[in-house]
Amino acid sequence: MNYLESYYANYDEEGRYSCVKPDQIEWYKNEAKALKEANGGETVHSLAFQHIIVPEIFDALDEVKILWFGRIVRKKNALNDKNRYYALPKDAKGDLREYPCPPYYNNGQYDAMLEMGDVLATVSGHDHENTFEIDYKGIKIINTPTVGFHAYNDINLGSRVFVLDEKAPESFETSALICGSFLML
Repeated sequence: MNYLESYYANYDEEGRYSCVKPDQIEWYKNEAKALKEANGGETVHSLAFQHIIVPEIFDALDEVKILWFGRIVRKKNALNDKNRYYALPKDAKGDLREYPCPPYYNNGQYDAMLEMGDVLATVSGHDHENTFEIDYKGIKIINTPTVGFHAYNDINLGSRVFVLDEKAPESFETSALICGSFLML
């Protein structure tokens, strides 16, 4: 498992959400190479956990023209100032209840993960109301709802469970546990 700091309090020079920095990406690539070498040349698969979702989320979503709650949200595109609507792809699982808030720029983290071939999924939770899994270019983009009771989301509180098999990590399973769907003692 990789834990990459993309914490929401990391802002860029213009006060916008920051992203995983180039030195963190270099660290990740070096670690992935070292693990592969230590494993006899075999890739060591991993999951990447970070607070803020990767910028590729808008490439993974479908741009659409109609608005349906739970599947489609509006996003003002930071690059061209036009309103756009996005939906989860048909093969995605879960709900898209608010527009994802990735950083405004891309340092190449996702491309580095594709290059290394070891990351099976990126897991984030910055967007408190979203709970989805999208396959994009062979890596799942997973968003988990907020687990806390003092956040802006009071509809979709929950957590996420992962089931991993160390002999077959690529077959991992995950599901969101939504607070309203189970009894809390």
